[in-house]
Amino acid sequence: MSDPETPRKPASHAELRARLLRLYEESDRPSYKAMDTAARTHGVALARATLSDLRNEKYRDRRNGWDVVKAVVVGCLLCRGESQESVSAELERWHGWWSHVSVEAGEFVNRKPAAKPEPPAPEPEPEPLRERPWFVRRWRVVLACVSSFAVGTATGAVAMTWEPGPDPSLAYDLCGEAVGPTSRHGSLALIAETGPPKKVVRDRLIQLRVQLHPDHGWIAWARLEKTGDPQDRLWLDWSYQDSPKDHSRWRQCGAQSISAGVDTPALLVTDAGGRKRWFRACGQVPDWHRAAIKDGTFCTSWTRPST
Repeated sequence: MSDPETPRKPASHAELRARLLRLYEESDRPSYKAMDTAARTHGVALARATLSDLRNEKYRDRRNGWDVVKAVVVGCLLCRGESQESVSAELERWHGWWSHVSVEAGEFVNRKPAAKPEPPAPEPEPEPLRERPWFVRRWRVVLACVSSFAVGTATGAVAMTWEPGPDPSLAYDLCGEAVGPTSRHGSLALIAETGPPKKVVRDRLIQLRVQLHPDHGWIAWARLEKTGDPQDRLWLDWSYQDSPKDHSRWRQCGAQSISAGVDTPALLVTDAGGRKRWFRACGQVPDWHRAAIKDGTFCTSWTRPST
């Protein structure tokens, strides 16, 4: 793969950047345009300044976010002809390296649990909270601030920090449970989108489909219902958040060429812990089928199936 000589975890962001630069050089220094096109198949974009910054010694200690690392890795590997399976495997390794150096630098990152969480015991539905008048809410905030200041004055500096909990999706592989729909029961197209964008004739159709599986309950997957080229691709994005903006908060099942099938693996709509998931289906056409703006990726909106 990209770094067989040094499988150990990097010790710092500077070492991780050095490995990214080495991967870029070993991939015959692909162009920015080619790398950006490849990275977008995995839901990230490559900023134009990233490559020049990567080669600039002045920025050797700069911390790169996961989206930057992912865009460079995907761009290099796909441009040198690696398969989607090997790219997915390498992304898992690079994400582990990035998480390690972030933790070593004292930064918070979501850590992948060692095993899938046990389903929690069912709890009674809580009573709905009643909205208080605005002046009551504001007065409570003022009191909280005054109290915090008084405690800090009496005892010295008081450090209060809050960190979000780990993303539950990290307990799963990229395709979650990877369930196969059954042909014994029908399925429903929950939402659909045509593509490619900005093209006069949008002759592709991507669908998010759901099915009540006899063994697994409700499942969801992506289907490229209407295609026009064997190199068309599709994938399924899934998350525990509604329309997440940060790519670290959703996972991507795929992308796969339709030569591997017009359906992605399916995930449970509600996981083993009782948490509901959000989904969207995405497709992409090759360069020669795109509009003048060269944007060949199109997706449905995010939705959470009601079960």
